[in-house]
Amino acid sequence: MKDLIEMIAEGLEPASHEEIEAARLEALAQLKEDAQEDQPWDDIESQHVPGAPGFHSALHTIQLYMDNIERHVLGNPAVLLDADSYRAAYRAYEALAETFQELASVALERAMGDLDEEEGRGEARAGRP
Repeated sequence: MKDLIEMIAEGLEPASHEEIEAARLEALAQLKEDAQEDQPWDDIESQHVPGAPGFHSALHTIQLYMDNIERHVLGNPAVLLDADSYRAAYRAYEALAETFQELASVALERAMGDLDEEEGRGEARAGRP
């Protein structure tokens, strides 16, 4: 991922989907490499699926950042006095909300799938098709 100086030097053009995916895959590969020193990747992965502590931690972290942006960035007079700065900060807030919503959707889909499976097992035990 680019650091702030690189972003400013190169301009603030939005990254393409391909660039974002390349950055994600690079970060994932680095995480897997680093993780193998401490614990198997399967263990780490299982700790971060919907319902697991790592998944909830990600949602909580996003909420904290949203709260910080709302309180300390959007509420900062320097930002409030400049419409472009406020708009950019607001977009960051919206992007975090979208990330939260995406993760929450993943968790909901998994929970609904689990409920459907449990319902199916219950119907099978009751002799219903």
